[in-house]
Amino acid sequence: MTAPEPVTIGVKFCGGCNPRYDRGALLQKIRDARSDWAIDIAEPGTVYKYLLVICGCTSACADISELTAEQICRITAPEDAAEVIRSACSETAE
Repeated sequence: MTAPEPVTIGVKFCGGCNPRYDRGALLQKIRDARSDWAIDIAEPGTVYKYLLVICGCTSACADISELTAEQICRITAPEDAAEVIRSACSETAE
């Protein structure tokens, strides 16, 4: 029996003009919590299961127009990440 393919996660950071938390540290926490996910900086032309748009504030102004994903998850505060992980985990367990 082969292992399931890892969930593909693309990450897009905002420009960082008004960060209210450490966005890089948050991404590391997500990586630590979900080592079974394939998490990469999002690139145009790749289709991701999830696109995590990690924004430093509630403006959520990151341009994702050239990125493609089945589901887009905007994170504007650290507590948003916990919900994204819960949602993705319950979906991938089905």
